[in-house]
Amino acid sequence: MAQVLVLSATPRPFAEDHGGKQRLVNLIKALSEKHSVTLLSLSWEGEEFTKNVSKNIRHISIAVENNIIKAKRLNKTELTNPNNDILIAVYKKYFKNYIAKMNLIASSSNVVIVDHYATAPMIDYLKNEDIPVFYCSQNCETSLAMQLYKNNSYDVKLTHEIEKRILERSKAFAYCSTDDIKLMNQHFFIDTPSFYIPNGTELPEGINIAHSITSKDILFVGSGHPPNVVAGKAVMKLSEEMPDYNFIIAGTCANGLLGLKPGKNVKLIPKISNDEIDQLFSTAFAFINPMETGSGTHLKMMKALSYGLPIISSDVGARGFSEKEKKDCMIIANTTNEMIDSINKIQDEKLYKKMSKQCLELAKDYDWKKIGKDFVDAIDSVIEKKEVKMEEVNNKKQKILVYSIIRNESQYMEKYHKRLALMVKSFPQYE
Repeated sequence: MAQVLVLSATPRPFAEDHGGKQRLVNLIKALSEKHSVTLLSLSWEGEEFTKNVSKNIRHISIAVENNIIKAKRLNKTELTNPNNDILIAVYKKYFKNYIAKMNLIASSSNVVIVDHYATAPMIDYLKNEDIPVFYCSQNCETSLAMQLYKNNSYDVKLTHEIEKRILERSKAFAYCSTDDIKLMNQHFFIDTPSFYIPNGTELPEGINIAHSITSKDILFVGSGHPPNVVAGKAVMKLSEEMPDYNFIIAGTCANGLLGLKPGKNVKLIPKISNDEIDQLFSTAFAFINPMETGSGTHLKMMKALSYGLPIISSDVGARGFSEKEKKDCMIIANTTNEMIDSINKIQDEKLYKKMSKQCLELAKDYDWKKIGKDFVDAIDSVIEKKEVKMEEVNNKKQKILVYSIIRNESQYMEKYHKRLALMVKSFPQYE
């Protein structure tokens, strides 16, 4: 059993209460089946605790120092969007409590996992330079920053610097989609091993396609991330053209839409539990995802697949999926008129059932159990390389050079190999 330290800026609690945390929690749970995991997170709300989540999972929350909170409030930086993730890089040297705890735990750990790019700057203060670092990315952050901000902004430059640094420091890293790794290779020179660890979903039981096909509910789910709010506005615009359908916008993105006077056929649910979200997916007719910007892949898309819901998505919303996956389970629609046509199209019962069946089949490839196993294998490969290296250092075996001249004929080669193998076996103290 290895000791694994996970660095995260994801706030409390240890629960799947939004997209990024669903990925983090499920991957940690998979690791805990084999290893002992400590999650070290930051709390901007000032809450500190140490909790044993389960037998092999410990969660430690470190409060952000008051001087950093004050500096954030004054916002005396060049940033156009001073969110918590990027501010960690700006004030990184002042997170003294987090850095101290990181080094204390890392001193007895076999590997450090950096979850998301936000806490990557902390690695600059990791005292044990020999401990392997594994970067678990969620997007190509540079490409995402270029979509959200001006290309020459300080935000983009800083994001690129953070991502470049963690990719250089890591022994290996995970990426969410084939699109992400292509974009990373465009922005950086990468010569470390990479592992495809996509976003996933749990596979619910008792899916009732016959019930879904009679529903009039079209669902969109998203966090308060700005691109999700923009997508929510597109859904509201669509609702005006389709009064016979109910459009449900769930998740914190709905907070950014409350002042826009939604129509009678629009329901905004900014605060919702996981069980309530599951209920919405189980009773919806279709899932819609009109994203205009973004990177990585959507957990909400995986969830829609697991409920057998046909998906209507923009090209951006469907990023990360193969052309076959898009063809089987989605209808690509980038304008309001295209979305209207798509919803009308899947009213055909034969097409609906075909797409639904293909969605359920594809969801099996994105089962968290399968993805979790792949993630553990990726982490183990890094740990094993470290252990081999440490064994070589500790043993310090003297080397013996064997220099021979033999005839290049099979009988001589075979005899020579047997003698050499016997010699190696007889003297294990030498290399």
